[in-house]
Parts: sequence; C-alpha cells; structure tokens
Amino acid sequence: MPVAKSYAFVNNRGGTGKSLCLYQLATAYAHAHPEKQVLIVDCSTQGDVSEYVLGGTQEPLKDEPKATTAGSQVMKTIPPAKTAAGLFAALLKDDPSGMDISRRFSNLFHAPSLPNVKDHIVKVAEYSQKEQKMPENLWLAAGGSTLAVGAVNASTIAQEPTEVTKELARLVQTKSWSQAGQLLATAMDSLPEDWVAFYDTDAEISERGASQVPLRAAKSLVLLLSENWRDYLRIYNDPVNALFPVLTYFNTKYQVAKVDMILFNRVGKLNHNPIMLHGAAQSKDAELPFSPVKVVQKNMGEIVDHMFGYCWQNMDSNFRLLFKDAQDINNEGDFSHRYVCSFYNFPEVAKEISVLKGTPFVCMEAKMKYKLSEGKQEVGPVTEETLKTICDTVDSVVKRL
Repeated sequence: MPVAKSYAFVNNRGGTGKSLCLYQLATAYAHAHPEKQVLIVDCSTQGDVSEYVLGGTQEPLKDEPKATTAGSQVMKTIPPAKTAAGLFAALLKDDPSGMDISRRFSNLFHAPSLPNVKDHIVKVAEYSQKEQKMPENLWLAAGGSTLAVGAVNASTIAQEPTEVTKELARLVQTKSWSQAGQLLATAMDSLPEDWVAFYDTDAEISERGASQVPLRAAKSLVLLLSENWRDYLRIYNDPVNALFPVLTYFNTKYQVAKVDMILFNRVGKLNHNPIMLHGAAQSKDAELPFSPVKVVQKNMGEIVDHMFGYCWQNMDSNFRLLFKDAQDINNEGDFSHRYVCSFYNFPEVAKEISVLKGTPFVCMEAKMKYKLSEGKQEVGPVTEETLKTICDTVDSVVKRL
C-alpha cells in the first residue's frame, strides 16, 4: 500500500529540537491512529530519537552492555540488520539497477524484489521499558554511530566501525545516499499495511550522508524554527550549511521532499488562549493554540512575512519551489495559514520526565513521580492541567500532519 504521509524533520542548526519534536509527534500520532503503522527512521548519527524511545537518557538500567544511558544501552541490543544502517545497506545491496549482467539476465525469469522493510526494523514496545507505555503500532530503524560513514562522520565517532557500518561505507562509494532514499520509498510503498514514516536528520545535511536519505524518501519536510532572527536567517546564509541553498542544490539532481510545515519550537508563552499569529490584521492567518509573549509573537510574525517575501518574491533564489502547494500562496496570510504551527516552551519537569525516562507526553501520567535508575532519584509530578495543556498543544500539530 503506497505510503500517503512521511515527514523529515530538518534545520541546518543543531539544538533546534528536531529530535525531541519528532519523538513527541511520532508517538502522539501513533497513539491517535492505532489503525496505522508508524515508523521512525533515525537518520541522525547522534541517535537522539532512538535513545528517547528506547529508555531515555537516564543512567543505564543494567551493567551490560556498557553504555552512557538507558536508551543507548538498549540500542546496543538491537541486531545490526534491524537498524537504519542495516536497512540502508540491505536496500543498496539488493538494488536491481546495480546487478551485474548475469544477475540481470536471471531476473528476466524471476522478478527482483527489494528487501522487506519490516525485516530491518523493530517494534518499539518490544525493546522499550513497560512503564514507557509505548504504542504497539510504533516501529524504529535506530540511528546513531553505525551511520557514521565517511571521513567527516568518522572523525566524530571515537570507536571502531561495526561490520554494518563498513558494509554501508563500501556500498555508498559506488552508489549514493539519495539512491538509498529512493529505494526506501519504493520498499515502503510495497508494505501491505497503512504506514506513516517520520525521519530524523542531522543539522549538517550536506556532510552527513545518511541525512540525505529522507530528502528523497520522505514526501514532506517539517522545518523547525525559533523566533530568533539570527537563527532564522541561517537557513539562507549560513557560511557552511545554509539549508535552503543545500535543498535547492539537491533538487537539481532529484526531486526533494518539500516543506509542508514550519514548526516554531520553544515559543515563550503568555497564556493558554488561542490567538491568530498576526492578530486581526489578515483574513487568513496561522492560528496558534496559545498566546505567545507579545515580543515573541511579533518576531514570529515578522519572520513568517519575511520568509514569504524572500521565497516568493526573490526571483534569484526561487525558494518557493521548496514548498508544497506553492502555487496556492498569494500573500503573507496564505503563507502563514498554510504552513505555520507552534509549540510553546514546555515546562521543565515535563521535559525532564519525557527525556530522562523516555516517556512521551502522550504516554505520561499526571501526579506521578517517576523513579530514575533503580529508584535512586525521582522526577515529577506534572499536574493534570499542565499535562492536558501540553497534550492539547501537541495534538494541534498532530492534526495538521
């Protein structure tokens, strides 16, 4: 069954919250849609989203295997073939277009097929802790250091590469990461169930090859932004890795996934009252599920208006080609209404529980104190009102996916 929805979370700066937002949205989407199968493909060499869903960043729960966190310890128990690196290697190895003449001739009588994606992923509930209460329909292709292929990546990982990493490095020398993305999209479409995919990426897309896979495998991009002007302008002008020029370059070589959502993260909140981003100034506008601090709201509105002007009216860049439904956008109001969503800066206690324990907001219990690492320390609780406000905000974005 063709995959109707798939999302890659992108920004060219680390620390914008790509992994944390993906973690919350993918788990909330799976919880809201039990009839669908939801896959997280972690294409980040950091492996943060894998760490979150597999146990969090608290201290390891066992003595072996050696690891720094509970989540990274569980990651080490997953068979290499059932990780993102194993999945990409299997796809590239069995790519019909790369077969030699004798294999191609034999396949005239036996049609070649791509690997079954389900053979290279794991069900999160079977590897996570029971108290995380992960949805039964949530799956993972774990990322992390096994994706550290190439000189730049290898220099950041102080360990001997695994066999699957060596195999993947050999395959991408003659093929390409984008080819893995195309093959993954095809393989996903051949699965019988109704699937939705979420892809995490590193900030340095042009340098971290695995992060190029989602550009071709996904149908949509979720662009993470803050209300900081300097950070926003880096998507055009970063001296090393400006996101929009990088996407434009790749778009000349193959069809890149297009921006479907702009998600402002960690927005300073004034109160819980919903508000239009530009107030009552426009007939169409983005509706925010809370009221930001006034100066923050002003910055967000100005950034959104600048993005429309720069991407739609600057003929030199023509960045509007990077957006879905660009032909339907005629003004700032259309742009804001079509693309903009927001998360406020969630309370620290809730974020601590979610990150340390690997319990997403949608699976969290109000008024509960969560024990860390064999009960040495506790974190929480979160009040019912606070948790409801958080989940309502997350749900407002899930409904847009």
